[in-house]
Amino acid sequence: MIHIGDIVYDIEKMKKADSLLIYGAGKTGILILDYLKVNDLSDRVKGFIDNYRYGSCVSGYKIYSLSDAEKMFPSGEILVGGGYAREMYLSLDYNARLRSHLIIV
Repeated sequence: MIHIGDIVYDIEKMKKADSLLIYGAGKTGILILDYLKVNDLSDRVKGFIDNYRYGSCVSGYKIYSLSDAEKMFPSGEILVGGGYAREMYLSLDYNARLRSHLIIV
């Protein structure tokens, strides 16, 4: 089993969130989604953010560009993880960074 890091620390905060967005629609994003499903949080997931795969779907969820996701879900909690987590985190504006959670896989 792969350890998903600090997601456990923020689980209570995520339970209160109206919407969760997973930044990155690759292997790590799917691992994060699986974790949310196991913890009965998948109903809060509104989709994935991926600037290279937007417009398609993964695991039944729509993939949005970063700009579209920020417009559609301005208060959504953003889960960032994967090999490009640093770059993804830095691409967020200041307000989005305050709503983000870095997930180390």
